Amino acid sequence: MTNRLIVVKDAKDWSGQPTFHPAFTYHAFGKDEVIRGYQGLCIMLTINANTFDCFVEVTFDHRDTDADDVMAMMEHSLPKGFTQDKEAFLHALEHSAAKPPGALVNSYTKDDKEFATYFAVLSEDAAAAAYLDRMQKLSLWFIEGIGCSMPFLSSFHRCYEMLKLRFVDRTNEPEYKAFRLEVKRRLHSLHMEDLEAMGSADRRKGLLATLYEALEADYDRVLGRCGLLARPE
Repeated sequence: MTNRLIVVKDAKDWSGQPTFHPAFTYHAFGKDEVIRGYQGLCIMLTINANTFDCFVEVTFDHRDTDADDVMAMMEHSLPKGFTQDKEAFLHALEHSAAKPPGALVNSYTKDDKEFATYFAVLSEDAAAAAYLDRMQKLSLWFIEGIGCSMPFLSSFHRCYEMLKLRFVDRTNEPEYKAFRLEVKRRLHSLHMEDLEAMGSADRRKGLLATLYEALEADYDRVLGRCGLLARPE
């Protein structure tokens, strides 16, 4: 079985974009990550970078009569509204907005790449809630352990941090330190009870450092498996 993903912004750059393997597939195909009954099976997930909509293409050389139902296996790991209609996906891609729902909070440019943060109240903005739901479903393929029981925004923060880490210059200490502090603030909120139970400030700092180091190693592992980890020059 070959399982690949591609992220596209418009129809013109479809053929020029690199594909990569998802980091995790057990949430769709079981702990053994096996699909039975096919020869030459290839699964391609094409993701609209603007909306996180998904086009699913399944091809194979031969399929047994009792082969696994690939689409049924993947259904709960794909965003709502995924399609197998390429023309419909291309039409939606052509007309999709380049910015996410919500209000712009801040933005900046680094290495000719633009980054922006948007804010929305999910209970009041159906488009933003649907956008985040699609993002969360697609994050299953990149971040281990994400599931329905995880708080809704937790997967968003982890995706955001992991992608931001990819562009952080770790040789630039002020920039790298600012990123570490940003992540540690989130970890502090997430583990507040455990940290308060530590007693001394030094022990709390030690626990935060341990949590951060484990998380960064996890992010690097996922980025590496996806071929997205920046290599030192």
